[in-house]
Amino acid sequence: MSRSVPASIPSERRLESPRRAGRRGLVTPTFSACLFWACGGAWPNQAPLGQPFPDVQGNSLAGEEVQVPQTFAGAPTILLVSYTRESQFDIDRWLLGLTQLETPARKVELPTARGLFTRLFGERLDESMRRGIPREDWPSVVTVYRDAETITRFLGAEGRDNARVVLLDGSGVVRWMADQGYSSAQASALDDEVRGLAPATAGSPPTVKTAAKPGPAAGPLTVSGPRIRVLGVAQDGGLPHAGCRCERCEAARHDPARASGVASLGLIAPEAGKVYLVDATPDIIDQLTQLEDVRDARPGGVDREPVDGILLTHAHIGHYLGLAHFGFEAISTKGIPVWASARMAAFLRENGPWSQLVKLDNIRLQPARPGEVIELADGIRVTPLGVPHRAEYTDTLGYTIAGPNRRVLYIPDCSPWHAWKRDVKALVEGIDVALLDATFYCTWCRPLSVTIVDGVSF
Repeated sequence: MSRSVPASIPSERRLESPRRAGRRGLVTPTFSACLFWACGGAWPNQAPLGQPFPDVQGNSLAGEEVQVPQTFAGAPTILLVSYTRESQFDIDRWLLGLTQLETPARKVELPTARGLFTRLFGERLDESMRRGIPREDWPSVVTVYRDAETITRFLGAEGRDNARVVLLDGSGVVRWMADQGYSSAQASALDDEVRGLAPATAGSPPTVKTAAKPGPAAGPLTVSGPRIRVLGVAQDGGLPHAGCRCERCEAARHDPARASGVASLGLIAPEAGKVYLVDATPDIIDQLTQLEDVRDARPGGVDREPVDGILLTHAHIGHYLGLAHFGFEAISTKGIPVWASARMAAFLRENGPWSQLVKLDNIRLQPARPGEVIELADGIRVTPLGVPHRAEYTDTLGYTIAGPNRRVLYIPDCSPWHAWKRDVKALVEGIDVALLDATFYCTWCRPLSVTIVDGVSF
């Protein structure tokens, strides 16, 4: 759901392809345990603003020896330091948020683990990571084992599942740092800091600025033209999940930056002033709030037209329950177009309370037929496709979403790839960004798993 070592670390622009394939959950359990054990020091967190980053040696996954910060001298560099596998979720959000902002700095991941085990088996651990990371990203991932303790003492190790995001100027001085988890507000603050650095920063006094605290008042991403806003990335139950006490859900309960709504997209057509939803989830209240900045809602009242249409995928709880809020008891919309397959439309007409939405004209059902293009505003073209998935109530659709410049494939729920009757590799030909179901990750589906992103301009 990313931005060499010796001069070969790529500088990311907007999202151009599903490059960070299968990043989450790909590090082996051995490596996960190793990181958890090796970096368990309780050094207090530091804020070393204005201090030079210590000299450490690492190796990129491309096999090159890297000296940090010397290798990156002469231009701003953002280091994303991880101590545990759980940090990867945080790092992915940072990388893709900064990509969407087009932050003009190199981005380098530094998986950091200390201890005898990592020094003995570091190459085996690196090979494990290579299996889950596209080759073109290998130069931008630098593992640090021998000098790991130098980094953990310099940055601190409390809250070790959070990434340490460190901005270095061209002379290797720390200009900005965050260690409390990703938020778009912090990403914007980091982007501002990078843009405020002069091209030649060596020798200049650092501008010390405290990183913004994470919170719900994150501002919109500053991109133009038709675009997609990812409103949630979680399975039907959301994150945290009701009744679940796993480590991820417990972390999300205590840290809003780690929470996520149920998977949904907002399709934004800014010239026409229109917004469309892909799926109406149980988190629709918050997800509509995330779209308020691109709507001209009347202040002081109820917005009876919070979206200009909804494209449904299927009738599992995470994908259509939010329709209830468009009914008489809540928003009481009038004639909102809802595109659905024939079976999905029949399900809504024939079962309450959804049938009342149709009867009262809160929603107007429109056909979503596989292979037939749905024309939306600002030249956005959506093409449904049939997707193999559990069909207790209805069939399931995915969507190809095309803008003026790029094509996005969105499949929030699907069966394993071997259940497909079509060539999946042919399906993704010509797709720039693929947002795919990765709820039940497994090793044999690795080649087509991708990370969910924070936003796509297309």
